[in-house]
Amino acid sequence: MLTFRGRGTAGWTAMYVEDAVLDGSGRAVDLDGDTLLSVTVSGTPTRPSDRLARVRTAVAGGVADAFVGAAWEGVTQVFLGLEGGRTPYRITTLSSPSRLVVHLGPR
Repeated sequence: MLTFRGRGTAGWTAMYVEDAVLDGSGRAVDLDGDTLLSVTVSGTPTRPSDRLARVRTAVAGGVADAFVGAAWEGVTQVFLGLEGGRTPYRITTLSSPSRLVVHLGPR
């Protein structure tokens, strides 16, 4: 689950990718896991203190590694390194506070 500052509901797009590459810089991100899921979140707050962050303590349920890129013009890139092959996923959004939840596995 990703929680964002501010109000509203974030938009998103997601897809499996071969490589985790940050938009703009072209910087490659090395993640643990067998498969990479890229989630682009729109409508996220952009603040000067936002920075790139590797998230290891909150990963679970088939997620081996996670990386959250800095927000730029209201868009944040998130990469999830998943264990095993490509699995079905669904994403739900919640508000108050604004959250994005990635569910892995069959529905």
